[in-house]
Amino acid sequence: MAGRAGGSRVASILNAAWLRPVLFLVFLIVLWDVTIRVFRIPPYQIPKPEDVLMTLWTDWPQLLEQAVPTTIATVEGDEAEVIGPGGLRVRVPLTRLRPGRQRHSETEAAAPAVRVSASARSDVGDELDVRGRRAQEAREAVRRFVDDAALAGLPSVRVVHGRGTGAVRAAVRDELDRHPLVASQEADSADGATVARLGS
Repeated sequence: MAGRAGGSRVASILNAAWLRPVLFLVFLIVLWDVTIRVFRIPPYQIPKPEDVLMTLWTDWPQLLEQAVPTTIATVEGDEAEVIGPGGLRVRVPLTRLRPGRQRHSETEAAAPAVRVSASARSDVGDELDVRGRRAQEAREAVRRFVDDAALAGLPSVRVVHGRGTGAVRAAVRDELDRHPLVASQEADSADGATVARLGS
């Protein structure tokens, strides 16, 4: 009986959430020490384990997504209009904004007071299919799609809207006409799609 209770206690300790980070830290420290001893590298030439952990801890959201330095222009509801590289203006959900880590010199008097990094989605494709959606849903999807594509640096996008009655096609093209990041657009696939060239 005592053996089973002891075994379950050991199992619960091994399954504890805190154990893996501790083992990882121990592994980093041992690896650091072995590297120094085996390769006879001076300790100041390789990062300390605690520095590696601190970098991972503070920067992991930006490591998961590509961070693009931006400046907030306006905030409306749960979205912000940010100014990205080259003056691109994009609407981004507030949840995708993180404080910037860059230090700027005091000589930048004209620079805005708030700087953030907007996460550019790494899974942005160059085509959006809005067939089967209502006109307003298609408009909103196209707006978000163009913002994400511009933030990711895509030169052009293709929106598949189908031919149908033409209501969705008209809504898509009107939204592309109004969007400040769309430089031009042209019909594609026998008028069943529209290709938009992006630019400021």
